[in-house]
Amino acid sequence: MTSTTDAAIDAARAALVEEAGIPDVGEHLGAVAEDTGAVTHRFASLRPGYVGWAWSVTVNQLADSPITVDEIANMVVYVASKEASATNGAALRAEGGIVQTIA
Repeated sequence: MTSTTDAAIDAARAALVEEAGIPDVGEHLGAVAEDTGAVTHRFASLRPGYVGWAWSVTVNQLADSPITVDEIANMVVYVASKEASATNGAALRAEGGIVQTIA
């Protein structure tokens, strides 16, 4: 089994809906292999004002191991939240997984 199976897609979607509390997750847009066993899945955003954006979740699965969620794209989760009402995507940048504000 690899991290691109239906089970991995379901685990990634569940992480967005259940763990991150994002109910407006659209269709699976695809997956990119990051490393051995690690795959980032992208899902369309159905959130008003964020159509065209994508949620991303990285899952990992080693041989004979369960699928685990490594990372949810927190920058997009934050920018799409009520807490970021005065922030937009242009005010943040991600480099190598590290989110930094632009001064």
